[in-house]
Amino acid sequence: MEFNWTQFLNLAEQLSRNADEASQRSAISRAYYFVYHVANDRAVANLYKRPEDGTSHNSLWSYYERNNNEECRRIAIIGRRLHQRRVRADYNNNYPRISEEMVEVILSAQRCASIMESLPPQFPEDPPARVFSV
Repeated sequence: MEFNWTQFLNLAEQLSRNADEASQRSAISRAYYFVYHVANDRAVANLYKRPEDGTSHNSLWSYYERNNNEECRRIAIIGRRLHQRRVRADYNNNYPRISEEMVEVILSAQRCASIMESLPPQFPEDPPARVFSV
């Protein structure tokens, strides 16, 4: 049975109700991974090949960024921003304004999900290679 990544967003929302920093950091991380996995699953369904060399996050957001579809590029912007905050939450000892940023991350994850739901099924697509003339 396939895992429903929406459960990560639900967990992030539950964790966000707790005042402790560990819950807030975990909420940021779960919200990001919700967006990452939903975006990745959609890309894979459209023939995207996820690299297995540790560059999968950057590669995924670059894939969305290269699309001619404006909504795909918006997903890339949100994904990159959430990734930066997830890294900060998972690795930095100090995270100023974590409470405020946690709320922003969850709202951004919800917005990203809404954008993905409204995308036509063929997106994201692998854009054609650019041809440069001399």
